[in-house]
Amino acid sequence: MKSVKLIAAATLVSGMAAPAAIAQSYDSYLANVFLTAANFCPRGSSEAAGQIMAISQNQALFSLLGTQYGGDGRTTFALPDLRKAVPIGAGAIFNGPSVTQGEEGKLAETTADDTPSVGTVALKYCIVTEGVFPSRN
Repeated sequence: MKSVKLIAAATLVSGMAAPAAIAQSYDSYLANVFLTAANFCPRGSSEAAGQIMAISQNQALFSLLGTQYGGDGRTTFALPDLRKAVPIGAGAIFNGPSVTQGEEGKLAETTADDTPSVGTVALKYCIVTEGVFPSRN
């Protein structure tokens, strides 16, 4: 009977620990960008708002981002600024030009007359600044 209680307790504890482990590993790769509905970015991340960062304090992050979002490349670099932008994949755009990573621009100019009304919701973009350095395949 004692072993049955021990097995039940171990199962309960391991079942409770699994969601916490999954939650902690989500978006933990350095430079990952993610959305949050919270009004702040979680610990280990910063808002993707174009901040200038010191290379000396963020060497691993700089090695991934470089100066493609700004900075002088000697002492500073910048995080991407997604406050007034919608991210798109780098490369060829359907029926459009090819874009390089870090490039800013507009996909299409529209007017109120030719655009159907589309609902939107504002969320906060965050970038992981303290995490696991991603390995390449």
